[in-house]
This record gives sequence, structure tokens and C-alpha cells, in this order.
Amino acid sequence: MKHRVDVDYFIEGENLIPINEFPLEIASKSGLIYEVIRINKAKPLFLKEHLNRLLHSVEILSFPKFDLEIIKGLVYKLIDANKINIGNIKLVISSIDDSSVRPYLYFIPHRYPSDMQIKEGVKTLLQYDERKMPQVKIADWNIRGRANNLIDSEGVYETLLVNSNDEITEGSRSNVFFISNNDLITAADKDVLSGITREKVLELAIKLNINIIYKSLPVNGLTSIDAAFITGTSPGVLQVKRIGDIKIKVNNPIYVKINNAFNKLQNELI
Repeated sequence: MKHRVDVDYFIEGENLIPINEFPLEIASKSGLIYEVIRINKAKPLFLKEHLNRLLHSVEILSFPKFDLEIIKGLVYKLIDANKINIGNIKLVISSIDDSSVRPYLYFIPHRYPSDMQIKEGVKTLLQYDERKMPQVKIADWNIRGRANNLIDSEGVYETLLVNSNDEITEGSRSNVFFISNNDLITAADKDVLSGITREKVLELAIKLNINIIYKSLPVNGLTSIDAAFITGTSPGVLQVKRIGDIKIKVNNPIYVKINNAFNKLQNELI
């Protein structure tokens, strides 16, 4: 299921429409620009940052421009209409012609980590795939479909993408960080779709005087890392306890500092 059916409405253009009329092709078509926004206590988290990244994607693909204030109002309109306090909204931009676009906003099923997963970490698996345009947030159901199959069949929380150089770049729906000798390691911005949570973690790391190394970790370097964690709209900042057959230590002091700082930041927003 690619959209929630336990709500009353979705938005097409600027109009509220009953959820039973939702166009399924919008949720399954590759190539559409999108953002996923987390709702907590009926408030969209990091909405400004999501909309700015949406505009960045639109500019790269030369889509017609639109008013971000209108989109912002639609987010709140959808929350109010459905009376949702917690969940994820997917915002999709579909190009109509050379001069206009049509936004779609709808609630999607969310998969937040459990208390046990937060405490003990999650299992991940390597996936040998890479995005064609990593700096643009566009739907790629080929990669996502393969990731979903691995996640379901292997019972893992997330897959980590490996490029043609045998380097780990990002997750199928997250970003990934490694910790080694008190350094924070993450791929270069140009090589990944930098999530909003990732950007906040990098800002917090700088404030905490944690050294950041921008590089993609070779697969054969996994045995020498001290810790790993993923970031994203749904997982937040979530530690990893296993990558394939490799066991990773959890509750690393650097991770704990970053996670605490991120949780504090989120709490200040709601």
C-alpha cells in the first residue's frame, strides 16, 4: 500500500479530494519529484528545509516554478482536514506542461523504529545499486523495489547502496554515517541525496566539534569502523547493529551525543 486509506482526504492541485478517488499512478510512477515530511503533534517538522530542497530539485530538472507559500498552506490544509497528529505526508510534483505543475499531497504509511530498535540498533544489508541523479529527490521504483524485496525477504530495516567502486554511499531511503576514531564519516554531498535529517546532523556535529570526513566508505572498510547509524525522515537518527554479516557496536559516545542533540532539536520544534 503506497498511501494511507485510513484518512479522509488527499490534495490534488489545491483541492481536497476523498481518499477513495486517489490516483494510484501518482504513488507508483518513477521520475516524479517528491518530499516526505514528518508530522508530529500536528506540526510538519523541518518544513522550510523540505520545501527549499523541493525547489532545488525542480530547478535542476527545469520544471515550471511554483509558489512555495501555497505548498506550505496545502501541507497544513491536509493535516487539518484529516485531523492527523502523527504521520508522514508525501508531496509529489507532477509536470502538466511547459508552464505549469500540479502538486499532490497525501499521507503514506510510516515505519518508525520501535523503542527496542532505537535502543539496540537495526540490521541492514548491502544493495549493489546507485542513483542516476543522486542530488535530485525523484521517485526511482526500480531501486526502491529491489530494496523492498531485500528488506522483506531478509528481515532487515534498511539496505545500504553500494556503487560501482564498491563504496557505500547512502541507504535506499536514508543517509548513512560511520564513526571511526572519533571521526564522523559520510559520503560527499555530490554523491548522495542529502536528506534534511542528514543536514541537521552535520550542523550539529560541527557545533559539537566532531570532525567530519566526507568520503564514501569502501565495503572492505566495514571491519574497521567503530559504529554506524542511518538518518532519515522516519528513522530519525538510528544506530546500526549489523551490516550483512558484520556486527557493529552500538551506543558509541559520538552517536549518543549526536542523537541527543537531534532529539533536543526536534523537541524544540513541537
